[in-house]
Amino acid sequence: MSERLASKRGIREREREEREDRERAESEREELEIALSLSLALFLSLILLLS
Repeated sequence: MSERLASKRGIREREREEREDRERAESEREELEIALSLSLALFLSLILLLS
């Protein structure tokens, strides 16, 4: 019985870690998208200023 509980606990822990990893990856992806958008905006602004 305790093995089943430990197994279920291990599965839940692994699922929680996987969910946290997915959330962290999504957050990092969103941050990269924002950084890319800002970089593009700055680049285009520079082009406009120099033209």
